[in-house]
Amino acid sequence: MPLVIEQPDLTAHYVSGQFLKESGLDRGFLQSLCQWDQLSSNCVDLFLTNSRFIAKRIWWYYRREAAVISPPVDTQGFALPKGKDDFYFTAPPYKRTDVIVEAFSNMPKKPLIVIGDGPKLQPMGKKAVANVTLLGYQPFEILKDHLHRAWDLIFAAERDFGILALETQAFGAPVLLERGTMRRPTPKIKCLF
Repeated sequence: MPLVIEQPDLTAHYVSGQFLKESGLDRGFLQSLCQWDQLSSNCVDLFLTNSRFIAKRIWWYYRREAAVISPPVDTQGFALPKGKDDFYFTAPPYKRTDVIVEAFSNMPKKPLIVIGDGPKLQPMGKKAVANVTLLGYQPFEILKDHLHRAWDLIFAAERDFGILALETQAFGAPVLLERGTMRRPTPKIKCLF
């Protein structure tokens, strides 16, 4: 049986401390989940994933090779803009956007727009200063419009393939990363902080 994995069981392996703190679950439950995850991985014939970063993580957790199949990125209808507006852009809130909002709170002259929804949006709103605008969920056309007009996409997701980064580049905008995040599956990406 092939198994497609976007991410190994993060709750049990990678972000255990952070996950426990945010979820309120106890360590015993997490250890049981980790044991179940390890045992059930032996029943898998073939691991498939969408990035080399996750394939390395599958090897780390399960000592199993994984085939990497990059997801398709629809870049049709992404035309180069005639000009850029003076703002930076990031989405969605669950991809370590709190780190970005905190960084921009120390750069009051640089406007940041955050699109996306989730449980981390409300706590982020309490940290946001005047130069940070949280728009919440928006339809794809609004997201695409912001990608088109943004000066740069700011990206702090550690494990992501980077579809949003590729879409941003289709509009001719650079992608700025937190150093040590996304393992450069896309071309022409600069590290910011």
